[in-house]
Amino acid sequence: MSATTTNTAMTQEKKVEKRQPSLHRVLKKGKSKTVKDVSKGKGGDKKKKKSKKKSKGGKGGKGGKGGKGGKGKKKSSKSPKKEKCKKKKKSKGGKGSKGKKKEKSSKSPKSKGKGGKGYKYCDEEDTPTDTPTDSPTDSPTDSPIDEPTSTPSIVRDTTAPTKFPSPSPSSVPSIDCTSPEAREADIDRITTLVSSSFPVADSPQEKAKEWLLNDERANGCDGDTAISQRYSLVVLYYTTSGDDWIINDRWLGSDNECDWYGVECVGGTINKLALDLNNLEGTLPKEVPIGISTISFLSLYTNELTGTLPSEIGSLPLTVLDLEKNQFTGDLFFDELYNTKDTLKKIRVSFNEFDGNIPARIGEFKNLDNLWLADNNFEGEIPAEIGELTNMVSILIYNNTLTGQIPESISSLTKLTNLDVSFNSLSGQIPVGVGNLVQLRNLLLNDMFLTGTIPPEIGQLNRLRQFYAQGNSLTGAIPSEFSNLVSLRNLLLENNQLSGPLPDLGSSQLRFIDVTNNELTGQIPSSYFDLPLLRNIYFSSNLLSGTIPENFGDSTTLVDLWLDDNLLTGTIPDVSWTDISKSI
Repeated sequence: MSATTTNTAMTQEKKVEKRQPSLHRVLKKGKSKTVKDVSKGKGGDKKKKKSKKKSKGGKGGKGGKGGKGGKGKKKSSKSPKKEKCKKKKKSKGGKGSKGKKKEKSSKSPKSKGKGGKGYKYCDEEDTPTDTPTDSPTDSPTDSPIDEPTSTPSIVRDTTAPTKFPSPSPSSVPSIDCTSPEAREADIDRITTLVSSSFPVADSPQEKAKEWLLNDERANGCDGDTAISQRYSLVVLYYTTSGDDWIINDRWLGSDNECDWYGVECVGGTINKLALDLNNLEGTLPKEVPIGISTISFLSLYTNELTGTLPSEIGSLPLTVLDLEKNQFTGDLFFDELYNTKDTLKKIRVSFNEFDGNIPARIGEFKNLDNLWLADNNFEGEIPAEIGELTNMVSILIYNNTLTGQIPESISSLTKLTNLDVSFNSLSGQIPVGVGNLVQLRNLLLNDMFLTGTIPPEIGQLNRLRQFYAQGNSLTGAIPSEFSNLVSLRNLLLENNQLSGPLPDLGSSQLRFIDVTNNELTGQIPSSYFDLPLLRNIYFSSNLLSGTIPENFGDSTTLVDLWLDDNLLTGTIPDVSWTDISKSI
């Protein structure tokens, strides 16, 4: 059997996160009672007199407030000048007073008009007889209490309406929120606020409003938020051809919107909207971030969404923005997006048509751990401020038109596990500081204009699984320190100008090695054929010499071995068909 004629096969490395980064393939280039005020008159309490002078009420305050007491007119009495009590008489009201009948009470208050003389009163059963008694009636009781009764007769709602939109609506509606008139008024007001204008005829906004008017669940009883978020979801449905979604369970039904497919709520307000892989077509309407101002997780990846992102998205308390594999255009890093800098952790927008630069302000997103911008139209240099993202775990910016060099500041990202900047126009050397990225598992630098040697410090990355640097102009030898890469699975260095011998690779995890089209010399290490998982070896077009190792036929996993265009001598070791069938 020829060692050069077996089928080639390579699969992508299994993804390492719950939804793993879109790493490109190895061999194919990818591209939201009124309380009455009981007040004392201005005059102080007067001493009790045996005279029967009575204060004439002055101007009374509204609701029986004591007015200024005038000088009392003397009234004659048939009774002796003996102190006794008199029946209560209605107070003569002054101008503007609206007298209310006082309730009978066993205890009568003293009149406290300014300058007026105090009088005492008694109950009806104490009314003096024609012949007065030898002793006066009891003295009147103390003055009335200064505090009002505990329960007023009228309750007014003094709660001010919240400023729209509000996650905590006012507790008491001003009118019957369930009446048709009230419902229509609330819906008209809220939809106009959310859409910033009255809906255009036959637009998604008009359709959503009409749907709400016919939706018995929609009323102002639960506050503005309940209507605004329901309305905004329906606008999204009509804008993105909801009838054609793959899954639209419960949407536009009578269920609470929190039970609609892809919607999650906390305390009745939406915090997550995830409609991935669902055939949404059209634009992302501004009503989503305006009317659902509590969204922190927005995931719409793998749909057919187009147009630019609404700037209002910057008003959301976002932690995750996942819009991969759509057709969005325009600038991603618009000014409003920086309002999310304290909360945003994941920006995943690969495989769109975004353009512009990666700005220096990227360093403001201190909590960012995913920056996935692959396969867009970003240009310019990678800013040095990217090194300020010390929580960064995954940077995927491959297949753009970026220029300049890989910034040395990237060595500060010690939590980084994935770095893929392939298929750009980057030049210069591989930063030596890459050796500090001890958590790194995937380092992909394919098809650019990199020069210089491969830093031996890469040999310190004992968690590294994939190192791709094919299609550059790298020179020098493959560092012998690569023998320390005990987790290495795939090594791709083809199409460079590497020289020197092939290093011994001590990784028992190695599956794939390609160093085709370089200037490597020396013999093929026999240790390669002892690696238990190695399936593909591509050594073509080098200057390798010597013979093919005899243990070549002992490998039980090898599928491909390409050795053509070298300076090899000797014979091809025998391989039994039984051994071949075991490896296939």
